[in-house]
Amino acid sequence: MSKKYSYLFFDLDHTLWDYEVNALVTLQELYEKFQIHQLVPDFNHFRVVFEKINAELWDDYQSNKIPQHDIRTKRFTRVLDEFFINDSSLANKLSDFYVEEGPKKNVLVPGALDLLNHLAPNYGMLILTNGFERTQHVKLKSAGIDHFFDAVISSEKTGFSKPAPEIFNLALTHSKFKKEEVLMIGDNLLTDITGAKVNKIDSVFYNPLNAKDHIGATYEVSSLVQLKDML
Repeated sequence: MSKKYSYLFFDLDHTLWDYEVNALVTLQELYEKFQIHQLVPDFNHFRVVFEKINAELWDDYQSNKIPQHDIRTKRFTRVLDEFFINDSSLANKLSDFYVEEGPKKNVLVPGALDLLNHLAPNYGMLILTNGFERTQHVKLKSAGIDHFFDAVISSEKTGFSKPAPEIFNLALTHSKFKKEEVLMIGDNLLTDITGAKVNKIDSVFYNPLNAKDHIGATYEVSSLVQLKDML
C-alpha cells in the first residue's frame, strides 16, 4: 500500500466484532434459558433457521425494503413460525434476550485487537455501522476496544445507512480529513465497499470467505494480519 492515509473508517460486525461466534453463543444461551428444546428438540435445526431468517431480514434492511426496527420485531416471530409455534409472548422474550445479551459477548475477529493496537498510534479511527446505536456501543465496550475510536456513526442515529452518501459525508465531517486521506475497511460489498466507491473513498474488502469482488475494492485482504502489514 503506497498511498498514505490519515483516518480509518471501520465496519464493526463481521469485521472486528465476531458476529457469528457471539451470535451462536447467545443463541445457545437463549435455547437453554427458555427451554426451546421442548418445542424444537434439535438445536442445530433451530440455529440454521435463525441464521437464515436473520440474514434475510438484514439483507432486506440493507436494500431499504424494511425499516431497521423490523429486524428486532419480526426475527423470532418468523423463526417460531417455521416450527409452527404461534406464541407472540415467547417471540418477544426471545427477541429481548437476544438484543440485550448478544452485544455483551466479547469475541473479536482473529487479529482484531493486535491490529487496533498497531494502528492506534498513527491513525484516527471511527466505527461506521448500519447496526443499532446502543448495541454497537455495548459491543465495543464489552470487547474492550471502545477507546480506539473517536466516534460511532450509526444508521440509527444519523437516519442514513451505508452505502448512502449522507452517512459517509457525516463520517468525513467528523474525521476532518479529505476523502483521499480516508480508508474504509469492511466485509460487506453492498454497504462498505459500494458505499466507499460511490463516495470516492478508497476501501479494503475484508474477505475471509474468498467471495468474488464484483464492486472493485481498492484493496482486499483475507485476514486482519494482512491489513496490519499493509498499514
